[in-house]
Formats: sequence, C-alpha cells, structure tokens
Amino acid sequence: MSIWFVLWVIISVALLYFSGWTYLILYRQKKAWKAFSAKHKLRYIPGKFTDAPQIKGVYSGYEVHIFSSEHQSPDVRGSRKLTAIEIDLKSKAPVNMVAASSGMVSMAEAMGLPSTVMVEHDSWADENLIQSDNADIAQAYFTPARLTALQKVIAIKNSMVIFVFRPQIGLFRIDLSDPLDNEEKEERLLKNLIKVVEQLELDDGESSKLKSVSAKKAKATPVLDVSDSGGDSGLSLEED
Repeated sequence: MSIWFVLWVIISVALLYFSGWTYLILYRQKKAWKAFSAKHKLRYIPGKFTDAPQIKGVYSGYEVHIFSSEHQSPDVRGSRKLTAIEIDLKSKAPVNMVAASSGMVSMAEAMGLPSTVMVEHDSWADENLIQSDNADIAQAYFTPARLTALQKVIAIKNSMVIFVFRPQIGLFRIDLSDPLDNEEKEERLLKNLIKVVEQLELDDGESSKLKSVSAKKAKATPVLDVSDSGGDSGLSLEED
C-alpha cells in the first residue's frame, strides 16, 4: 500500500471529522439561540445552512445584537470566527471616550482620539487602552468600580472587549471564542453583561458633574500673561 494513499486517507478522515464537528456545533448553536430568542421575544435570524445565526432585540431593557464576527490572526495569514455581543447604553457621554482590551486596541485607536488616559487601579491591566478627547473627564468617569467591572469581563478566557462612549452613542461589545451553544450559558452571560453595562451608565446628573470637573481643572491651570503692561516682563532680547 502506497504511503501517499495512507496519508490521503488520514487527511480525508481528519477533514471529515473537522467538518462534522463544525456542523454539529453550528446546529447546537442555532438550536440554543432560537430557544433563547423565543423565550425573550427577540428576533432570531437563522441565516443560511452554513451561516451562524443572529439575535436582535430588547433584553432586560437593553438593545442587544448577537452575531458571528471574524478577526484576522496577528500574522494576517488567516482569520478566526468569534461570537460577538453588542449592547447599547441608554445614556450618552459628554465627550468621546473608548476603552479596549489588547485584542481591540487597533479598533480603538482607529477612532483617532488625541489623549491616552492613564488610570491607576489594581484590577486594570496595563495592556488595556483608554483614550478620549478630554482626559480630565475620562479619568473622572472611569471610577474604580467601573474599571473593576470592565476588567472582570476582559478576563473572560479568549475574549476581546471594546467600550465606546460618545455624545451620539454608547456601545459595549465583547467577542468570544465560545459559540454559546447552550441556552443556559447564553442566559447567564447576558445577565452578567447587563450588570456591567448598568455600571457603565451615567448616573442622574453625572454628565453635568463631569463637565464641571473639566471646567474646574481648566480654571486651575495657570496662564502666562505676556500682555504689554509697561512693566518688566522678565523677558528680554540681547541688544546688538
């Protein structure tokens, strides 16, 4: 028997096993997502036979969207499919802010916000990124409680997280390697994510307080007066 024939058989069996396992996971995913959607009166979009499904609608008072996402590998030679969950916040930020885990840093940087915000908190990982167009407001907003809540989600195995907070939109997103092919697991995860999003929401009157923080710091910043008052300014040019 030729060695090439044996290799062909091994490769064929491996491919058949991989394809069969993939379709089994997809079948279980669609079954779980359909049941979850029916239970919570959400819109279930099955897609084609070989496509991952989608879920859209209101869950626990929040607009949610669950779908399949695709990410390029670091060497750009391939890609991997993940499960993405997006949750819309109800409140809007007074400035533009973004927080991201290491896997979403490039997406956060694409927003082009000018200031990288440094925060000191034991639970916040150094490889995460926070950027804003107003560092004072962002530092005041990202309290220890909010940083802890975000880091707990970021710590989920093989996950990537980005949180965009702007005057026009507030969006929390997590991408997971888990296909969520179990209804109970999907329910448990969504409940925990909603709790995180609730902590990220602005409290009543917090937007005005954040603006006042920035205004106070601006007033406290010393301004050099170089107007011509007739006195010695302390600056001189050497005469010829």
